[in-house]
Amino acid sequence: MTPGRGILVAGTGSGTGKTSLVCGILDALRRRGVAVRAAKCGPDYLDPMWLARASGAPCPNLDPWMSGEVGVRELASGPGTLVVESAMGLYDGIRPDSDEGSAAQVARILGIPVLLVVDASGSARTVAAVVKGMRDFGDLPVAGVVANRVGGEGHARLVAQALASAELPPLVGHLREGAFPAMPERHLGLVQPDQESDRTLRAMGQAVGETVDLDRIVSLCGPLPRVPAAAVRERPGRGLRLGLSWDEAFGFAYGPFVSRLERAGVEVVRFSPLRDRELPRGLDGLWICGGYPESHARELSDNRAMRDSVAAFCGSGAPVLAECGGLLYLSTEIVDHDGGAFPMCGVVPARGVMGRRLRSLGYRTATARGDLFLAVRGGRLRGHEFHYGELEGVPSGEWVAAFDLEDSKGSVEVEGWWNGSVLATWFHGWLAGSDDAVERWIAAMRARRGSGSAPGSDGSIRAFSARERQAVSGRKRPPEAHGRMT
Repeated sequence: MTPGRGILVAGTGSGTGKTSLVCGILDALRRRGVAVRAAKCGPDYLDPMWLARASGAPCPNLDPWMSGEVGVRELASGPGTLVVESAMGLYDGIRPDSDEGSAAQVARILGIPVLLVVDASGSARTVAAVVKGMRDFGDLPVAGVVANRVGGEGHARLVAQALASAELPPLVGHLREGAFPAMPERHLGLVQPDQESDRTLRAMGQAVGETVDLDRIVSLCGPLPRVPAAAVRERPGRGLRLGLSWDEAFGFAYGPFVSRLERAGVEVVRFSPLRDRELPRGLDGLWICGGYPESHARELSDNRAMRDSVAAFCGSGAPVLAECGGLLYLSTEIVDHDGGAFPMCGVVPARGVMGRRLRSLGYRTATARGDLFLAVRGGRLRGHEFHYGELEGVPSGEWVAAFDLEDSKGSVEVEGWWNGSVLATWFHGWLAGSDDAVERWIAAMRARRGSGSAPGSDGSIRAFSARERQAVSGRKRPPEAHGRMT
């Protein structure tokens, strides 16, 4: 297979127009018949949904802190033209004194050039100073520049001359102020795209096609690393069915972990807590992922049949993961921003209260306080938190604390709740990087199906054989590849 080529689009920070530009490039190239793919730096869920819709292909997250360098290369590999969108500014990562976790680190890992988008409003030669600083600060191969929010053709020519006079990368395109339609947002960021969003994407593609040299951008792309594919010989999850919440209220699930479960033979069955009346039949496990349940609280509450179905399943002893919005859905009720209270599933004995202030944001390392179906006691997972809600009333009785959660500054808090089969947490784990998470979830579902070893009284689950481990991961990998996560 011919290896693909790629370029990383970055700016000085959020709000420079990166997402709109990348969506426009993807839409315009796709309509020209170019095979395009997208990827997003960082842990964000929403931007990848828009990039995937614009490209017509899945959009993975490239996050070296969560997945490691090997994971970044694997997720970026493939044919065609890959356009990677930066998160925040080019050099913004975990800490202010390091590039770790930044888009700059992703560009170095993949060995691809950078296309800078710069806000040129009210400036011309200063754009050259910004580009020079961005390039030289990290000694990165900046291949070209797109000037956003220019006043017109004359302004764009001034910017181009300024770059050329300083022997900097060339201007390969410009966009007038207001060239892009506004992308709909809510408190967590962009809203999930729908069919109406296609018109927005088309307008972005048209804007880019008029004033951006797409052929030049394609020519600037560099070769992506070759990643050998390993054949999957065994499928230890064959015959198992995992329910995954998936609609306007719930959609924050990382695709690579879903793919790993499916490669292992697990049938991932999507369902809608908003519209379906009950869970799909024959499930062996349940994953209620994050999303916007607070924005759909009335509809979720009115669907009592589904709430009862979920509550009954959570009481069956099958493994259930409820992340962030999923935790809110399993609570006794959601109190929205206006103070309205809406009954939920009543599995977790506490109520979720939405605030107008961000409660938690950032990368987290979760250490299991006991044996869970995602990790053994002391096992570590990397991921992040991002939520406005909080719980009133700490779950107690059969519920025990699940994780010690450490932030990037070294502060630790006890977080997550576990009752022996249901794991409810604010934490979004990058589970695709943990063989143990895949193994243990499959083993717990197998135990539920009754054709494998059942969990012991202490919650322990048998380890996979070496052959099963390779089948789940789909490849042999060096022991250090994801050692930071497990």
